Amino acid sequence: MGLKESQAEHWRGKSKEIIESYWTSSKAIERSKWFAQQLKKYKFNSIFEVGFFSGRNLHYIKEAFPSVSIAGLDINAKATRYAREKLGLDKDLYCMDLHSMGDIGETFDVVFTSGVAIHVPPDDVAGVLKLLIGLSNKYVMHIEQIGGNILEKGPKHLKPNYKVSDQIQWSPDLLSMYENLGYAPDVIPLPDECRTNGGTHLLIIDLQRRLK
Repeated sequence: MGLKESQAEHWRGKSKEIIESYWTSSKAIERSKWFAQQLKKYKFNSIFEVGFFSGRNLHYIKEAFPSVSIAGLDINAKATRYAREKLGLDKDLYCMDLHSMGDIGETFDVVFTSGVAIHVPPDDVAGVLKLLIGLSNKYVMHIEQIGGNILEKGPKHLKPNYKVSDQIQWSPDLLSMYENLGYAPDVIPLPDECRTNGGTHLLIIDLQRRLK
């Protein structure tokens, strides 16, 4: 089993207890509320979260923007059912692998991730960024831990810096990756009260603004 498949299995198997715990972290809740406030700087009619898991981010976005179309995907069937009930949404929350997002067949004004890119295998991240760009009309946004491509957790053969684990966690150099794709992200550090080791910065990629 390759890294892409093993990471998919890892997230597909997360329990309902873990899913529910994403609603009890004070920093995570503050981060979701903070992101919803940041979104007020932009004009958009639809938003899509790749990897919504418990649905917490979409809940606060829906609360702040009641007229905006809300959608997303997650690989975990239990998380998808939980989020559908929590948000009162059904058909717009897809249970699917993020590598298949190109099959959705429509686009959205804002497409974002939160603590997702840090778990995508290093060799697959650039391809995922291209899929995100293809899914968006206006903006791609990330709340992620960014850095110098340092692997902190992962399988032993990858020689992680901190911990041997089935789950990958690293600090992808998203700035350089987007520059290689022709974009210059804006970067906003997260406030201390909502910063965690999986989310340190907000990156905003305006798809209308290409590097010359």
